[in-house]
Amino acid sequence: MAVNSYVNPGQTLSNEELGNFFSAMFTGADVTAPSATQGVFMHHDGGPLDQFVGAGATSPVSIGTGWAMVANRIIHNDAAVNVTVDTPAAAARKDRIILRYTWSTETADILLVKSAEGAADYASYAAYQDVDPSATVWCIPLYKVDIVPTTGAITLTDERDPIGGSLVIQNASIRDAAARSVIGRSAASIGDVADIAATADGQVLTNTTAGGIGFRTVSTAGLAADCVDNTILRNSAALSVIGRAENSAGQPDDISSDADGQVLRRSGTTIDFGTIGAAGIANDAIDSQHYAAGSIDLEHMSANSVDSDQYVDGSIDLAHMSANSVDSDQYVDGSIDAAHIAANAVGVAAIGTMVGGFLGRQGGNATNWHINGTTDYTTGINVRFQCGCGYGPGVVTFPVAFSAIPIVLVTPFDYLGNYYVSLVGASTFTLVNPQGAAFFWLAIGSE
Repeated sequence: MAVNSYVNPGQTLSNEELGNFFSAMFTGADVTAPSATQGVFMHHDGGPLDQFVGAGATSPVSIGTGWAMVANRIIHNDAAVNVTVDTPAAAARKDRIILRYTWSTETADILLVKSAEGAADYASYAAYQDVDPSATVWCIPLYKVDIVPTTGAITLTDERDPIGGSLVIQNASIRDAAARSVIGRSAASIGDVADIAATADGQVLTNTTAGGIGFRTVSTAGLAADCVDNTILRNSAALSVIGRAENSAGQPDDISSDADGQVLRRSGTTIDFGTIGAAGIANDAIDSQHYAAGSIDLEHMSANSVDSDQYVDGSIDLAHMSANSVDSDQYVDGSIDAAHIAANAVGVAAIGTMVGGFLGRQGGNATNWHINGTTDYTTGINVRFQCGCGYGPGVVTFPVAFSAIPIVLVTPFDYLGNYYVSLVGASTFTLVNPQGAAFFWLAIGSE
């Protein structure tokens, strides 16, 4: 074993020695395995992979200049190379463009490896690759080439494998950084880098116009629209909604319901769950379809709580009122008007003495009032009064017939002489007066 120095004055390096040197310098790879160190060199300053760049959508495609290493051999392409790609006749083809090194001539070239038309996989370059690279040839791929039949349209897919990463400064070579920090430039200008440190839990690295790049909590501007879903929100109390109950701006909180049937409503200066008050119901909002049968009873009605404004015309019917559910306390004075009373809904007992009527009469028959007698009869309000002015003698016809024979009274308008009433019926009576004169008449009887 010997320790050798390179490069001494007048000393030359063989291709093998030079290749092994670069292999060890760039990657630290085993120089006895030429396949371990190969690929396209990165940009000298660690920038983009701009060596052997392919371009073109139709034949020929161009492969640009650049440096590469194949089997520990440094390859330099100093002028763009055009690669001709013929158009398949019937089915698409999947070719490859490769960089090949030939050991026997110590030369390199760029060539197209073609697949069969309609092949499922890209062309293999195994035929150009020896098991022992020092025997004949060794290759590395540059681009996959997809060709459309008839039109010859081409799509290039990058297969270049970059090397030279060891030239990038390693972590151990960088100066120490501050605790919990990254190295960068926070200001919106070119200049030296510095530590950008996080000072509290939960901070993230963000950029703002005012403060530049730094660790801070996420602001509204840092959230995408609709990015906060239910799983991200904090847990809520049982049977609650999230909101602001107080009459002031501030943080939201849980607004909970503690009983069945409650609704969320404003009450005074707060929002909470509770029952619906009168202020929450508009005029004419409740009609018969909103009440369960028999649901309106005294227990649920306060004194003077209902007047005609609260009900749609005709909405109160028997189906929606329980027995004995309404008494005088439930109605505001004057609230019962004709629009809210059904036809024939008020009987004699309800009216009493407030409406004029016969309280009683004497006679000899319960139906026919003209029969004499001393029996007392109660007539109530079903009594009809009819009157008129006539000229006799003659027959008088009542405007409306009675249900039975009424009592008929006649008084003279002028002198009648001798007269009397005859032939009284439910519809007519006859005044007998031979002299003839005007007279007044009054008939009282049952409707």
